[in-house]
Amino acid sequence: MENIGKELNLQQIALTYVPSMEDIESEVNLNKINPTVANTFILYRQRAIIDKYINLKPTSANFQLISLRLDKTKSHYFNLPVPQFE
Repeated sequence: MENIGKELNLQQIALTYVPSMEDIESEVNLNKINPTVANTFILYRQRAIIDKYINLKPTSANFQLISLRLDKTKSHYFNLPVPQFE
């Protein structure tokens, strides 16, 4: 995953791989991802899912769709540090 991120020059984005869509340790099973589709993009802000896209083609329009969704959910508090929990 690290090499893919470097190759694509991805910054400030998390790429995740889980061994199975039923994986309990990573809690990916809670996202109800369909393993028969080509891809699933789950967008998070501060650990909360803000949107989910299925079978998204790699087009400029879809990149813009994701960018706009992220921009819409960015608030003036976005750069505050995440609270520390015990």
